[in-house]
Amino acid sequence: SKIRVVDDIMPDQTRPYGVISANVRFPTLKQLGELICSSLRSGGFAVCSGVRPWERSEMISHYQGHGFELIQSTELKNWAAFVFRKNM
Repeated sequence: SKIRVVDDIMPDQTRPYGVISANVRFPTLKQLGELICSSLRSGGFAVCSGVRPWERSEMISHYQGHGFELIQSTELKNWAAFVFRKNM
């Protein structure tokens, strides 16, 4: 299997992705939640960073509302990062 790196705001794709990584601020991650969900295959992973610790709970709730399970989260130097798995 190949790894394809796409440097774009979620271009049209012909098939769902297995992994999507996004390092942008929380408001943008929130806006992209539905698009990330629809672009991932079932069991796929979303790796998200760019979230401040005080936004952490809202980020987790928002992505869980789109059918994601939180696999891991970490904080470093006042920034938070997450790994979610799509459960649909």
